[in-house]
Amino acid sequence: MNHSEKEACIWLKNKGQELVFQRRNTPDFIDSKGHGWEVKLLRGNDITFTAGQLEKLIKFGNATVLVMSAGKDPPVAQIPIAELKDSPAYWHQFHITSYPALREHITEHNCQDCGVAFSANQGSRTRYCPDCLLKRLTHPETRGRKGKKGERK
Repeated sequence: MNHSEKEACIWLKNKGQELVFQRRNTPDFIDSKGHGWEVKLLRGNDITFTAGQLEKLIKFGNATVLVMSAGKDPPVAQIPIAELKDSPAYWHQFHITSYPALREHITEHNCQDCGVAFSANQGSRTRYCPDCLLKRLTHPETRGRKGKKGERK
């Protein structure tokens, strides 16, 4: 649970809510009445979702987005998800943005050792497929570093 989620949890519990925290799911919390609570940290005037989060929240239906600001105890805004169904660019003074999930940025790379194509994040610096990478880690002689007497292996 990140700091914003902890603050939101404390705030909701002080309001008398019984909550279940969903670590890797959207919404972040579900109360005993089945209402969902998604916590978002306000960055400047931006509230940012992944494309998948927004879709899941809209599909969930009965949810509220709690907008937390760093260092402020109560949420600065409570946005009913019904008001975000049409994907507005703004909600009151807040700019609503979404970006594709990281898995949508996966591209195909070719291994430097065997040439086999493998998938990795677009910005990844890895140059080896998982099999070749494992060989390089377990067999130091395949690393291409200098040997004991300074000669190149």
